[in-house]
Amino acid sequence: MSSYKSLSDFEVLQDVRALVRRNRIRFTVHAEERMAERGFDRSQVRDCLSSGFFVERPSLPNRNGVVEYKFNMQAVIDGDTMQVVASLRPDENVVVITVIDSN
Repeated sequence: MSSYKSLSDFEVLQDVRALVRRNRIRFTVHAEERMAERGFDRSQVRDCLSSGFFVERPSLPNRNGVVEYKFNMQAVIDGDTMQVVASLRPDENVVVITVIDSN
């Protein structure tokens, strides 16, 4: 059994931004549906992940398996306040779970 050193919030943020820059981002079907429903597109989600701040700090689920940090990030993009709920698989990818219109 290997041990894993948890990342700090700052390290999660750095990894998220690095992966977004490298286009290592996936969108769930649910996220795509909510984006269409709420009038957001992929570039706005990328902007939120690149410039936003945590409104729900990264947390590790209490389960075995792949290390994955879940978080909520918020930013004002194109005049709209949006939140992105996503997860980070360190050094692998960012998965967008849903998008919320916070206006």
